[in-house]
Amino acid sequence: HYYVARTAQVYRKAIDDAAAGKEFDTNLLLDLESLASRGYTEGFLRRHVHSEYQNYEYGVSKSDRQRFVGEVVAVLDRDGKSFLEVNVKNKFGIGDSIEIMTPNGNVTLVLAEMFNKHDEPINAALGSGWIARIP
Repeated sequence: HYYVARTAQVYRKAIDDAAAGKEFDTNLLLDLESLASRGYTEGFLRRHVHSEYQNYEYGVSKSDRQRFVGEVVAVLDRDGKSFLEVNVKNKFGIGDSIEIMTPNGNVTLVLAEMFNKHDEPINAALGSGWIARIP
């Protein structure tokens, strides 16, 4: 979901800027390069892609600027306080800067506190299989 959401968000901004007559924002390219990928090619633009467009050198992402850490699966209310319940995919913890993507725009915050699925304080969500609650 994240890859498609981020790509659509970047393309939407580029299209809106072009329609408004604005200059191309090169930071949009950085947003795409930040996605976990093995690089970009012409893909299926040509029927028979030359071997130089194939990636045989590495099988991991070229970017370490951003990492998908989880998916918000619910918004909870506990004693009048709202929490995002996150299905964790990669490790993150207190003090990390995270960006939450929403249809109304992105929100960036530094994690000051976090809880597990039993509402107990935790310092880190260690990866796949964890549920984290963020106030």
